[in-house]
Amino acid sequence: MNYIKGGADMVRPEKKEAVAEIKDKINQSKSMVIADYLGLDVAEMTELRSQLRDQGVEFRVVKNTLASIAADESDMEEMKEFFNWTNCYCIWNGRCCFTGKSIS
Repeated sequence: MNYIKGGADMVRPEKKEAVAEIKDKINQSKSMVIADYLGLDVAEMTELRSQLRDQGVEFRVVKNTLASIAADESDMEEMKEFFNWTNCYCIWNGRCCFTGKSIS
């Protein structure tokens, strides 16, 4: 496991825990949306988080390197192409009831 880009096989405990948590979210989620949040200010991000939370959606900003490792470990390598730039992840486990309107 190489959690340091271009580095030796050093795994910091907090990175290992973060990858495990992301991996669990990927494996347990019924649906996941990856979106670019570039251009949103703090107030808009806060409002978006609130709207999504009200609809049972978890909104997270995750380091792309850690998300990429979690995708590899979850056999979801095809997701890796989206782990770049300023991404946020919207994950939900229940019935899909929220609309893309919240994140568009």
